[in-house]
Amino acid sequence: MKKIAALLLLLLLIISCTSKDDSPNTDDQQMDDPQDNPIQNPFRLVQVILTNIGGDVLIDDIDYNQQNQVINETFSIDDVEQYSGTYFYDEDRLVRANVSTGSEYNYFYTDDVVTSSNRIHPSFQQDFTYTYDNNANLVRTDRFSGGTLDCVTNYEYDENGNSTTHNSSCGSALISRTYNTRLNPRKLLFKDNYDKALFISNNGLISYSYQTDNVEWDYDYSYTYNEDDLVSVKITSENGKIIRTEEYIYEDL
Repeated sequence: MKKIAALLLLLLLIISCTSKDDSPNTDDQQMDDPQDNPIQNPFRLVQVILTNIGGDVLIDDIDYNQQNQVINETFSIDDVEQYSGTYFYDEDRLVRANVSTGSEYNYFYTDDVVTSSNRIHPSFQQDFTYTYDNNANLVRTDRFSGGTLDCVTNYEYDENGNSTTHNSSCGSALISRTYNTRLNPRKLLFKDNYDKALFISNNGLISYSYQTDNVEWDYDYSYTYNEDDLVSVKITSENGKIIRTEEYIYEDL
């Protein structure tokens, strides 16, 4: 259950922290004329198998349209769907994402960069605005609930454009991260113009620390790579104990 909750949070982060909307519809998913391929790589990620030590195996199946854009992620256990995310596009830009748990995320752009978004849920709505530095790094997120600013989050980056620390006015946690210099496999999923707002790092995470006044969690990550120098296995350890493995499956374009 802890694993499922964590991966639902991962899906929500991937879907929610980017927002743009150009009144998309389901026809945006499949277009007659090919657009530029948003994936600058001869491979694409099609499946992630996540195994919690002593727990269930959660499988993330990733589907694409003819333009090699991610249109659906389905998370299942023993062939039973647990939840899913569906993505919609206007040409080569992600404009909306729907989560089967009931939330809709819309993404708005300025000069091809996500500058605001919203999350629409049956019981509430949240709006987000994004501020970038001169290197196109997301440095601040403002969150509005019911039209009122209730959370400001600031980010710092390493020389490779990976978010290393962030702190938030709506919580006392200090989050810090370190990375290797290898490709993060989820960089294969989305275009650079919105993966910053989706919090998809350029490189592989090797440590993650979450600290508050009362608690601290430390996570470490190790990797195995295939002959194409892509991640084949990722191992997550919590305070020195292995808690999860992830196997990444690719196919040629």
